[in-house]
Amino acid sequence: MRRILVIATPGIGDALLATPLVRSLKLAFPRATIDMIVRDGRAIVDCNPDLSRVLVRRRRPPFWDDLKFMARVARRYDLAVSTSTTDRAFIYMLVAASRRVGVVASLTPKSWWKRKIARCVWADPDVHTLSRNLELAGLLNIERHWGLVIPGNPPNAETGSEIQRLESSNLPYAVIHMKPASAAREWPSGYWQSVIESLGQRGLAVAATGGGDSAERAYVAEILSRWAPGRKNHPGVFDLAGQLSFGDIARLLQRATVYIGIDTSTTHVAASTGVPTIALFGPTDVVRWGPWPRGLEQTGSPYRRNEASQTVGNVTVLQEPCACSALRRPCQLAPGMPGSCMHGILPDRVLAAMDDALRHPGPSAQAH
Repeated sequence: MRRILVIATPGIGDALLATPLVRSLKLAFPRATIDMIVRDGRAIVDCNPDLSRVLVRRRRPPFWDDLKFMARVARRYDLAVSTSTTDRAFIYMLVAASRRVGVVASLTPKSWWKRKIARCVWADPDVHTLSRNLELAGLLNIERHWGLVIPGNPPNAETGSEIQRLESSNLPYAVIHMKPASAAREWPSGYWQSVIESLGQRGLAVAATGGGDSAERAYVAEILSRWAPGRKNHPGVFDLAGQLSFGDIARLLQRATVYIGIDTSTTHVAASTGVPTIALFGPTDVVRWGPWPRGLEQTGSPYRRNEASQTVGNVTVLQEPCACSALRRPCQLAPGMPGSCMHGILPDRVLAAMDDALRHPGPSAQAH
């Protein structure tokens, strides 16, 4: 096996949860070069030590652009693997390699041609995405590696001034991530301010992470403006939004006392580092997308539906059942609408879960 292509689209979470599969492939075929096709996930797999190249394909590319891309990858690989169920992913596999394994969304007659051209596993809704991806390793008869692989930093990467200030302070700190990709997963700003204030009362500085998008940076800055210098007593509030790579974030989390965040890729990174992680989930299905605890090796899913609070290893997931929540039914909210299920997760409940996690650290996840 000399060249392998992995397709992990569309989102950052899809790419991140495919990294255990990529590591499994690399350990099984150490001399192989592995390329990955992503759409929005480049930031989480750039500088991944198991990958040779990251190829970015935008959503619905022009026909001629797609043809040119397929010509470039045609029969260049010995094996093509797709964690995506889309038609385009299977067409890429068909073009790229003669040996193919992938995931189908269902076992209905509509997927017959996908099952004809590749060996497939089914995207069972009761199986976590990471575990499902590793079923592909089973099809290839290779050993499974269960841990997420977080990328390092590029050579000579500069460290932002705020993270330098935090590290030089030697303060114990909590990391928070406040801004999700969609409004349905957003937690109210006032709730965040209440939690930040309470963290300070517990003697913890706060490091707020976030993306580099101007709207996200403004969102984080507005919440933190209450603790502008000279306005509020607090051990320290550090605005790191837009300053950190995922490698920086992993390093930050490894030294943190606790992490609190909404359903986002940073929360998955936190869980993978072993830091006590409080994850606030709204309409996302926790069974398939819950943060994977450090050290866990388990087929199926470690999480259950219809649980307002559940702790697995170093991760505690909090939810509030409501009409839009995956606890009850698929989300009924249109894009941009606030999620009432997120509004139902009150700050006192989050702080109680955090205090419990710090008093009684979860046991290391054991192999099943």
